Amino acid sequence: MDDHRKMVDGLQDAWKREIAGVKTYRELARRARNAEQRDILNRLADAEQRHADKWAARLKELGSAPPEFRESPLERMRRWALVQSGTQNALRNIEATEESDIAAYEALAASSADAGDRASVQQTETEERAHRRLMNDMGQPGAGPQQQLDLLMKREKWHVRGGGWIGQAIYGMNDGLGSVFGVVAGVAGATNASALLVIVSGLAAVVANAISMGAGAYLATKSEREVYEAELDRERREIEMDPEQEREEMELFYQLKGFTPVEAQQLAGRIAERPEQMLKTLAAEELGLSTDTFPNPWQEGLSAGIATAIGAFIPVIPFFFSEGFPAVAASFVISSLAYFVVGAAKVLVTGRGWFRSGLEMLLIGLGVGLITYFIGTPFTHFGPPGSEMPNKPTIKDVAKTARVSTATVARVLHQNGYVAEQTRLRVEKALGETGFRLNLIAQSLRRQHSRVIGHLLTNLVPNPYFAGVEAGVEQVAVENGYSVLVWNTLADAEREREGVQAFIDRQIDAMIFTTPRNIKNVQAAKEAGIQVVQVEKPVYTSSHLVMVDNYRGALDAMEHLVGLGHRRIAFVGRVAPPNLQKNYQADQQRLQGYQDALRNHDIVPDETWVQLNVDPYSVADGYRFASEILQRTPRVTAILAGCDMLAAGVLQAAYEQGLKIPQDLSVIGFDNTFAPFLTPPLTTVDLPAHEMGRAAARLVIAALESEWNGTQSARTETLNASLIIRKSTAKPNA
Repeated sequence: MDDHRKMVDGLQDAWKREIAGVKTYRELARRARNAEQRDILNRLADAEQRHADKWAARLKELGSAPPEFRESPLERMRRWALVQSGTQNALRNIEATEESDIAAYEALAASSADAGDRASVQQTETEERAHRRLMNDMGQPGAGPQQQLDLLMKREKWHVRGGGWIGQAIYGMNDGLGSVFGVVAGVAGATNASALLVIVSGLAAVVANAISMGAGAYLATKSEREVYEAELDRERREIEMDPEQEREEMELFYQLKGFTPVEAQQLAGRIAERPEQMLKTLAAEELGLSTDTFPNPWQEGLSAGIATAIGAFIPVIPFFFSEGFPAVAASFVISSLAYFVVGAAKVLVTGRGWFRSGLEMLLIGLGVGLITYFIGTPFTHFGPPGSEMPNKPTIKDVAKTARVSTATVARVLHQNGYVAEQTRLRVEKALGETGFRLNLIAQSLRRQHSRVIGHLLTNLVPNPYFAGVEAGVEQVAVENGYSVLVWNTLADAEREREGVQAFIDRQIDAMIFTTPRNIKNVQAAKEAGIQVVQVEKPVYTSSHLVMVDNYRGALDAMEHLVGLGHRRIAFVGRVAPPNLQKNYQADQQRLQGYQDALRNHDIVPDETWVQLNVDPYSVADGYRFASEILQRTPRVTAILAGCDMLAAGVLQAAYEQGLKIPQDLSVIGFDNTFAPFLTPPLTTVDLPAHEMGRAAARLVIAALESEWNGTQSARTETLNASLIIRKSTAKPNA
């Protein structure tokens, strides 16, 4: 299509739009409730008619004519419904129509090859813009002058900015506080409030939010300023192109503000004498904009960013000083207070009541914290689906690749202890092949103490003795700011080895063995640079020990039985494996105390009186051994058991053979765990399990906190055993 045809078609479309506008304005004017509004609507209709006449004249010049104006039934119905909907709604819809008219005129001006046509179209476009803004003002509820004045004042952006940067600061602090409080609460819930993890995630969120909010405020303000400047430039061009039209537009605005037509004409005329003043006035009236009060993008961006960082940092503060539930509680308290203060401060912007606003924000903040905390809590144990991380190579992988022990790998990594040169080269090659890397963060924490003690227990059940030791360890550890990790070895050397390796991998400070199973496991812990304490029955003599005087305990028990008149006394206990007898001191001492007591009283023992087992103590062993002993003749009159569990089995065997305790048989246990609860209550040698645990924890913490120098020799703390006499012992029957 050539330029001439485009122009003709465009002008014909414009003529039809203008005629449609004339009809709509006329009908609205007839329905107007007051003369002022009716006059304005008629003047707008006149302006639309002038436009239509101008296009008709130009079409005639181009050898064409306006098309026949026809409205379809649908278009007539639409106009009728529009008018019937009320003036306010109709004007809002006309405003949208004016917007499309402006776009059409812009396209027509761009396609016109004739300079005169372009100028004419642009002038009409300018008038349509004025009409659109006028429709916007007239289309609001309450079209009286005072209401329109209020409306125009509301459009002035600086009246709702709350001081510009002040508003940005308040809302920035609110956004930072809300987002980071949610992060802190969620991470605390998922990590049992680990201070390190909360601080790292919290600070990352602080920085991210501050940069995001600051950049957003800067870009938004900068874009707004650019839009304002573009509008001012367009308004300046409109004044230059058609000052009379702009002056007439200004008259309309002043009439809307309550001036009479004459007053509005005089005021607009005086202002029009100074173009720059006219530009400022039109900018304020039409755009709600003052060229003197543009917001500063840098000021708004900095105030939003800094305020966001301040608000975001508040929930993290308690985790610099504590962790766990106290830190979570403190974070909730100070964050809630901050929410209240921010909410109350919003009155500077909103004008609402400060208490209600503060309370509202406080409740919102508590809701955010509680919801995110409980969202994070399930992941403490289970983790989110698909969150499994690929396995990283461990020191065990390096040891397997190099065909050496983990202790050898540890010596190479930490450069302590002797390693043959060929072995060292093999380990270093394995380190490269597996991609193993030392955790430098964990290493630095190691130098400052992780404040974690690993406790390897032979068995938490069924023997309460071990639970008593653990309770003592835990009590002293907590009193000194340490935590305890427990590994149940189930009296198995391989499980004990796995526990040692797990503790080494976790970079703990110290290990307590109650009681150790294999010397190599204790050596591995020592060679990894970890402080070690063994409780009872040590297998490795070059570490700190906590012992009980088992020999004296057994000797006292035997003296009690001999003093009652017993001469046939059996012993049920445990013997160490053949290759480790010298290391199982507790069992050896109890047996030695029994034997020496008989010797001291010139009692020659029958070899069948002594029953020893290599496996750990159990009730079943006591029952089996006692059954064998009690079937022999002459029958023994007393049995000393190596622990209360064995003694319980002895009582069961005696019951099945019809023997009464203590009339027919006296029984003594060892350790005072089950003794008070058996029938009859059992005479036993009390081992202070709780105090043993406390002593072990004191030894290892003293070593960690350098109360001794690095070359101190292994220390041994020996506690006394005491005989507790109950109802299971008496004089033998004659």
